[in-house]
Amino acid sequence: MSESAAGHLAALGLQRNPFPPTPDAQSYFYTSKLEREFSEALHCVLAHKGIVLLAGEVGLGKSTFVRHMLDTLTEKNVVYALVLNTFLQGAALLQEINRDFGIEATGDLSDDLAQLNEFLLQQRRDGLTCLVVIDDAQNLTLESLELVRLLTNLETGQEKLLQIVLAGQPELLALLAKAEIRQLTSRIVAHVSLQSLSKADLLRYFEFRISQAGAAGRLRLSGRALTHLHQISGGNPRRVHLILDRCLYGLVALRTNEISHLLVKTAAAEVDFNRCRTEASGRRWWPYALAAASLMLSGILGVSFAMQTAPKQEESRVTLAAPPPVPVTPVIQTDPVKHVAETGLSGCALRIEEALNGSLPTGSPLRISSEIKVFRLPDELSRFVQADERACLYHEGASVWVAWHPTLSSAGMTTRGPNKVVQVMQMRLAALGLFDVSDADGWFGPKTRGALARFQTQTTYGKDGEPDDLTLFLLEKMNVNDLNAERAGDSRG
Repeated sequence: MSESAAGHLAALGLQRNPFPPTPDAQSYFYTSKLEREFSEALHCVLAHKGIVLLAGEVGLGKSTFVRHMLDTLTEKNVVYALVLNTFLQGAALLQEINRDFGIEATGDLSDDLAQLNEFLLQQRRDGLTCLVVIDDAQNLTLESLELVRLLTNLETGQEKLLQIVLAGQPELLALLAKAEIRQLTSRIVAHVSLQSLSKADLLRYFEFRISQAGAAGRLRLSGRALTHLHQISGGNPRRVHLILDRCLYGLVALRTNEISHLLVKTAAAEVDFNRCRTEASGRRWWPYALAAASLMLSGILGVSFAMQTAPKQEESRVTLAAPPPVPVTPVIQTDPVKHVAETGLSGCALRIEEALNGSLPTGSPLRISSEIKVFRLPDELSRFVQADERACLYHEGASVWVAWHPTLSSAGMTTRGPNKVVQVMQMRLAALGLFDVSDADGWFGPKTRGALARFQTQTTYGKDGEPDDLTLFLLEKMNVNDLNAERAGDSRG
């Protein structure tokens, strides 16, 4: 920790940074769902069950989960090989596994497999469990996944000699849905699906991290700040850390112990998470200039703002220069539907409220090109959807509209024969606990229709499992866990 960083944290009564940019497995935060899944994953490894699948979007804590898991397992007679470089494929991947176990790699696939098998047998005789963790497994080729399957064949007459954890982004689910590796998929005994934090869990997370850093109860997050932090971060822990880390500097600069919504907005602007939302709504940033200047000043001066040496507040006022003029966004003169059809989506930077002015549909989704659709989101669901490079959200009065470039399409989904799009849909339903991952064969049959109908009941309304555009959009972009958590809270209230 640098001297300036240590200074501003000490000024807040913190012993260390509660929101570091790197994984912090020593202070691991459990939601109720995650605690159950973590315990199940440990049980599967210690009971020699086979393959554990860990999937989640970027920033949801896969690396932290793995580190915490390994820390826990090393106390339970488990030795492990951790593969971080999945650009190594095939025989090179096996060499990396052997080297991490301390086995001399020969470069010959057969010899390396034989040496690994001998090593595993000896470890088993010594009462040890052997585990291989492959991070970023979505980068593996089909050849390498076939090698992983071969590794699961190393066994005694009673149990598997090698336990495997595959950790990766959601693309891994689509990869595992391929028919060519269905034998590997059938050996997955547990699926941990990391989800973003609900609003209630985010507050608990903030308080937990502050407490673990030695300042329990000293720093607070206002109700409006919590709401905005959850909206702008999507409950993604990595984004939460980036925003709150900047907020800590602001607390010192503003001489307060409560993070306000204004401070969250300013910090989020610095890390650029609200750029797309700001550009889509056309809001001006200058009302937040004071807090932004304070954050910048605190970042430059660092420890000089330590509370214990701070001068009186009336002597520390900052005189700000006038904010620069806000750029004027040109109004699109072309036909609005034609403009979006020709321009496409470029993240959320496309001002679709201007591009579609006067042409917004009022009923079902409107296909404005072969790739982009525009429709209004149900009011009660809009806050559970985050904008990204394939979906632009914007407000018109109280309504929320979306322009969507789908990866899932209903075209040809229910025709005879297996379909890759159906496989992807099945894997996403499986990630929500609505479908058995071992049945992800690409056939749109009764099981898939039933799982889709259950998803529709959860999110919108029953539609007998028909894959309409709104359902597919919500399946692709919606945080269902936050929706269910809020509904559960409402029912208890």
